[in-house]
Amino acid sequence: MENQKEMGNCYLSAFELMMLNKNLTLVHGIVHFDGGIMEGVPMIHAWCELNDAIVLDYSNNREIIVSKDFYYKRGIISETVKYNHDEMMEQLYLHTNEDGQSMLGFWDKRFLETDRKSLEIARERGVNYVDIEEHERNRVS
Repeated sequence: MENQKEMGNCYLSAFELMMLNKNLTLVHGIVHFDGGIMEGVPMIHAWCELNDAIVLDYSNNREIIVSKDFYYKRGIISETVKYNHDEMMEQLYLHTNEDGQSMLGFWDKRFLETDRKSLEIARERGVNYVDIEEHERNRVS
């Protein structure tokens, strides 16, 4: 589709930040966008936090560094799961397939239904929801 919009490299970008700075916290959460093609749709997203006060979100070629309070209010974030570096590495190990590739997220099964609904709405709106449709882009070997 010529005008199809594409979303989704948040798991990869958050993972890369975590590998650069082991003092960060990886966060997977439900956000509710208030603008753009996915406005009003709850979606699973990933970002990093520093000292439970600063958010770093480098997904989709952005470099967002803002206060946690601002980010959570702006994203209308309703639920989160947080991982320190060791916990992230454990999840990567637990989600490694027989080919040695690890899924970068999300790992908490509570997010499954939200993710399914997001994919359905994304397709209806002409968005190529990369995080789900092309899991291979979010795997590391």
